Amino acid sequence: MDASERDQILDRLRDFVQQQRGAEDLADRGSLDRAADIMALYDDIDEGGRRRWVLEMDPPKTRRHMGRPVDPESFSRFTKWLESQVPLVGRRAYQLRDAHEIQSTYLNAVQISPVGEYQLRPLKWLVKNEHPDAITEVWNRATVLAGGSAPDYPTVRKALAAWKGEHIPKQQRTGSPRPAGPQAVRLEFEALARRLMEEDAEQFLLGFEHIEAMASRRFAKPEVSAA
Repeated sequence: MDASERDQILDRLRDFVQQQRGAEDLADRGSLDRAADIMALYDDIDEGGRRRWVLEMDPPKTRRHMGRPVDPESFSRFTKWLESQVPLVGRRAYQLRDAHEIQSTYLNAVQISPVGEYQLRPLKWLVKNEHPDAITEVWNRATVLAGGSAPDYPTVRKALAAWKGEHIPKQQRTGSPRPAGPQAVRLEFEALARRLMEEDAEQFLLGFEHIEAMASRRFAKPEVSAA
């Protein structure tokens, strides 16, 4: 391959990347409006004060868990109802809900508004790590980096990284060694459990009960007969 052929291949790949980004932007267009639609459906109340979608579902199979009642109006149950109405999987519904909460709570008064859910995903780190008050600051940084327009996902990530560098101690930003062996298995198990808990709370509770029963049988102390 000579230099000319190599440059042509690289140009084609650059065009392909731009094409992919354009497709992502098109798919994300209007997503925040649809996020608002989802939350409007979730919060829609009938004359009796109950969410309408709950009336169209069977009651939860598990009514109580560890002494606490299972919420029949939980968002995880709502995603199951929503998926029965439109081809939208639960994980996508959660992404749209989170974006709606970030936009309506922290970015409702910014000069440059977000245009899609995808560009807001990096900001969820601030919510999960108890720095929600920094969302507006990071967003405004990103708009500056974007030249005064709505930033894309990489630009918001860049603004978030800069904020972390100024406000998060270095030792907290340094990654820990990659776990291996039983610890890695446990972490993978916990990640899958969190995903199931978000997407289907009933199945999570049933699975948790089965694991408790298995652990009880596995680690039960043998009975000691009386002398």
